[in-house]
Amino acid sequence: LVDKSGREHPVRPGENVVGREGDIQLVDGRVSRRHAMITLAPDQTVTVADLGSTNGTKVEGATINGPTALQ
Repeated sequence: LVDKSGREHPVRPGENVVGREGDIQLVDGRVSRRHAMITLAPDQTVTVADLGSTNGTKVEGATINGPTALQ
């Protein structure tokens, strides 16, 4: 995972919490403490789901509703 500043964050197998606190930490006032969950499945598929964050989670500019596949 690469954030807006270009910083790389490793995604480990299983569930990875993204937010101001969690497995992948992002320092941004628009990001909730537990913002989203990125899941890396054993078959190497990756999904993201919002965790009820205040500002929502977007993929390619569109707000997601439920687990969404990433490429």
